[in-house]
Amino acid sequence: MFDDGHSSIRLAHSTGLRAAGSVDAAAPLKLLVLGALPFGQPDDERVRCVGNPLEPFDLAYVPGNAGGTAFAEFVQSANNPAVPVITHGNGLGARADAVLEHTGPGDLVHACTQLAPLAERVQSLPLIPRGAERPALLALALAVSRQKPIEASWRPGSRGVMGYELLTGLDEPRTLLEQLADIGLFKRRYHERLHACGHCGGCRVFAREVCSRCSSSDLAEHELLHHYTCGLQAPEPVFKRGEGYECPKCRKPFRHYGVDYDKPGQVISCSACDATISDPDVFFVCADCGGETDSEQAQVVRFYHYQLTAQGVSAAEAGVLPMLGRPGDGYQENSLQEFRVMVQNYVHIAERVERPLTMVRFDLQAGRGMALERGLVQLFTLVQETARKGDAVAMADGCVLACLPETDVSQVQPLLDRVDRLVSAQLADGFAVHPHVVPRERVLTLLKALH
Repeated sequence: MFDDGHSSIRLAHSTGLRAAGSVDAAAPLKLLVLGALPFGQPDDERVRCVGNPLEPFDLAYVPGNAGGTAFAEFVQSANNPAVPVITHGNGLGARADAVLEHTGPGDLVHACTQLAPLAERVQSLPLIPRGAERPALLALALAVSRQKPIEASWRPGSRGVMGYELLTGLDEPRTLLEQLADIGLFKRRYHERLHACGHCGGCRVFAREVCSRCSSSDLAEHELLHHYTCGLQAPEPVFKRGEGYECPKCRKPFRHYGVDYDKPGQVISCSACDATISDPDVFFVCADCGGETDSEQAQVVRFYHYQLTAQGVSAAEAGVLPMLGRPGDGYQENSLQEFRVMVQNYVHIAERVERPLTMVRFDLQAGRGMALERGLVQLFTLVQETARKGDAVAMADGCVLACLPETDVSQVQPLLDRVDRLVSAQLADGFAVHPHVVPRERVLTLLKALH
C-alpha cells in the first residue's frame, strides 16, 4: 500500500488507469455499507450509502471488526463481490483496496472518489453470477481488475499456514487456483514447499525426532570417541571420568588426543533406553489435530503465486469459463481435464451446502465393424441436447459423462428417458448404450479412475 497524499487513507492499488465502464461520473457512487459505520453517513452528493447487498453498488465498506464469516457471506451472495472494498485495520489484507487510518465521513468520501477508476474497471467486466462458477470468475475478476498476481502469503494462525489474501472469503483458494492453472487461466510461480499432516491435511506441523528403538524423544547428541588401544567406540559420556577420560572396557586413561583416542564423528543416545543411534526417526506432529505423520510418508504441498494468462484475461472479460460456452451459444465439448475441474468444484459446493448432485455414465458398446469413436461423438451430441444449462458433459474411456448439479438420484430417470428416445431415433445401428447412475459420494472416485 502507498500513501495517496491524503494522510488518513492507504490505497492498495494504483487507480490512474480508467476503463471504458459503466460508472456514471455524474451519478453518485453507491457504497454498500456492511454493518454500521463508526461515524455518521457522509453528507456528500458524490457518495450514496446503500444497505442491500443484492442490489447494484459500486464499492463496499466493511467494518474492521467484521468476521470472516460475514465477509464470506458477502462474497457468496452480493450483487458484485469484486467491487473495491474499504475498511479499517488489516483484517482483510490485500483484499482491502483502501484502509482508513482514522474515522470520519470525509475520509470515507475521499477513499470512494480515489477508488472510482477501480470501481469503473470492475463494472466494465460482466456481472459475476451466483452459483458454482462464482469462485473461479471472482478470482479472475479480482486479478484482472487489480492488475496484479494472486500471491501466497504466510498466515501462521490458519491451518494451511499459507493464504491468498486477495481471495479472502472464498473456500479452499489454493485448490481453486490450482484448478484454474491446470486449464491455462493462470501461470504458476513457485513460492514455498511445506509438509502436510497425514490426518487433517494442515501444514502447521512440527518435526519430532524420536529413538528408533523405544520412540522416546529424550535424545542427546554427543561426540563419538574411539579408543585406539582396545578399539572401543562409544558416546563421550561413557568415557568421562572427572576432568578426563577413561576407557570403561580396558580401564586405561586417555592422555593425548590423536595418540590414545580420536573423535571420528557424532552419535545420538537415548536417555530412556540407553540406545545409541546414528539417525533418529522423524515424525511430524500436527498442531491442529495432534496426529503424527512419518516424515517419509508425509505429503509435500507446493504453494505458488498465480499470474493471469492471456486466456485468463479473456475469460474474465467474457465472464465465462472456457469449459462452458458463452451464454446462448449452447454447450461446448469439455476436455477431460476441464471436466474434472468443473465437477470437483460442483461436488465441493454440493457437499458444503448439502445439495444433491448426480453423475450419469453412458457406456457405449460398438458392434462388429463399428467405429467406437464415431458412436461416442454421436452419443455426446445427443446427451448435450438433453442437458440443462449448468450441466457438464464430456467424453472419456469409451463413455459419455454427464454431471447434474441440483439433481438427486431419484430425479435422473427423465433424463435417461430423453436420452433413450434420442438414441433410438438418431444413433446409428450397431451401437448399444448402457447408463449407470453415480451418486454424489462416488463421483470423485469415478473421476480418479478416468483416463
